[in-house]
Amino acid sequence: MYRKIIIYIVLNNVMWLTSIAMCYLDCFIDNLNYTFQDFLIIFFELLARIALVAGAISIFPQEPYSNKRVWFYYIIMGGSLTIIDTFIRLAGTLQKLLF
Repeated sequence: MYRKIIIYIVLNNVMWLTSIAMCYLDCFIDNLNYTFQDFLIIFFELLARIALVAGAISIFPQEPYSNKRVWFYYIIMGGSLTIIDTFIRLAGTLQKLLF
């Protein structure tokens, strides 16, 4: 179980670090479209949030009446709402990029 937790934490942190690295992409590429850069930042942010929720679902406690289970419900439901919000922002950025 702890191995799964560590894998999902590392995956989440890698996605956040990639999202932060996309903030400095214009330092290395000349004439970069800032809307495309914003799209990449939000895309990796979305992947980080999906990794967090997938990890919470993967290691969900099996005890029927425990406090851990309530916190995992909280993480899953709050994370799902955040994923939807991030996806809407990603779609808006993609619309700006294409039109």
